[in-house]
Amino acid sequence: MSMNHARSAACAFLLTVLGAMPVQPAGAASATNSSAAGSPSPQVAQPGPAGKDIPCTCIFNGRDYEQGEQACIRGMMAVCGMYLNNTSWKFSRTPCPLAAIPGQNALR
Repeated sequence: MSMNHARSAACAFLLTVLGAMPVQPAGAASATNSSAAGSPSPQVAQPGPAGKDIPCTCIFNGRDYEQGEQACIRGMMAVCGMYLNNTSWKFSRTPCPLAAIPGQNALR
């Protein structure tokens, strides 16, 4: 497994696990009372790291790109984003801008 694939898989795993964790609001009373039937009340999950950003990036040509950053890939502009709990490039129909030498026609 390549390092890039392992990092992407780890980000997907963390987002899946952390996104599904119930969080008890700060200052809320814990559920320690028993119900009238004598069965214990359901336990409430302890506060966790929910809400913290997980640093997932897109990679192109050996460089990390933060979510929202753009890159020119195969002649088209692409934006790094989160899709189905994985970072991925979303390509636009916009071609990459061309650098022109002053005084010369950029398109020949």
